[in-house]
Amino acid sequence: MSSVSRIKIAIQISTGGRVDAEFHRHLAPTTVAALVEKRTLDGYVVKFENQFIYIQVGLILGAEKSRRKFVPGEIAFIPSTGSLAFFLQQSTSLLPMNPIGKIISGTRPLESLKPGTRLRVRVEE
Repeated sequence: MSSVSRIKIAIQISTGGRVDAEFHRHLAPTTVAALVEKRTLDGYVVKFENQFIYIQVGLILGAEKSRRKFVPGEIAFIPSTGSLAFFLQQSTSLLPMNPIGKIISGTRPLESLKPGTRLRVRVEE
């Protein structure tokens, strides 16, 4: 069950599998509110040097409490591209990103994804 500050999400992989995660409203309230309002976000995986994967979700939002350093399992929004990033390794990004949540069931299912795999991020009730 979701709370006011932590919103449960499911990341579904088109080739099979699921990852459980949460958006954390306090990290970037405006960004998280816009993502939750969409309810379902779809995109194709792009890999960045095995550090993180991302999907373009088509939202135009500005920087909000952005930073450049992330640890495995964190989720961030990339304002410059309108994308969601899922971190697989400790990373320092060239672009500032809005931290928005955390993967709670482990990143293993995401680590072996090939570019072009479809992901669906859905807000759980």
